[in-house]
Amino acid sequence: MPNRFIAAGLCLLGVALAGCAGSNPAAAGPGPLGSAPAVPPSAAALPGQGGGSLAKVQACKLVPAAVVRQVLGPLDGPPVENGGTICLYNKAQGGSPGLVSLVVTGLTTYTFVKQADTQIAQKGTLKLQQARGIGDDAFSTLVPAGPSYTLNAAKGQLAIAIHVNSGSAADQQRVRELMIAAIGRL
Repeated sequence: MPNRFIAAGLCLLGVALAGCAGSNPAAAGPGPLGSAPAVPPSAAALPGQGGGSLAKVQACKLVPAAVVRQVLGPLDGPPVENGGTICLYNKAQGGSPGLVSLVVTGLTTYTFVKQADTQIAQKGTLKLQQARGIGDDAFSTLVPAGPSYTLNAAKGQLAIAIHVNSGSAADQQRVRELMIAAIGRL
C-alpha cells in the first residue's frame, strides 16, 4: 500500500513542479544516470504553443484522437484537460489500463523527477530503466507493488510523463506508443 502512495506522489510531484519549467536547467546539475541534455527549444512548436514554453501547451492535442482510440481503444468520454498541461484519458468501463494521464512539464522538472526516481530505485521501491529511441532522453519507472508504470521523455526544453495504474507489458507498450506520438509533436 505505501508504494501506491509513493507512485501517486511522484506523479503529482511532476504536476506540482510544472511551474519550475522556466528555471535554469543547468542549475539542476547532472543526475546519477546523467541529466537530460540542455538543448534549445524545438522550432516546430504546436499551433498556439510558444517554442519550449508551457504557457500555451494543450496536452490533449499532442496525440491525435484517432491515435488515442487506436492505442487505448474506446474511451469513457472525451479526454479531460486540466490547465493545458494535463490530459486525462479514461478507458471505457472494464478496459485496461483504466485512467491514463499525460502531463507536460519543463526540462527542469524532468531532470528533478529523474534524479528523485533514481534515488528511490536505489532503495528498491521501484524499477527504473532508460528508454531508448524516444525524444532527447527518456526513462520509465515501474512500481510492481502498485502496480504503476510511468514513461518520461524530454525533447528540447519540454518533457512529457505518461502514467498508468498498471504494470502489464501490454499497457507499457500502449504508453510507449502514446509517448512516441506525443513527443513527436513537441
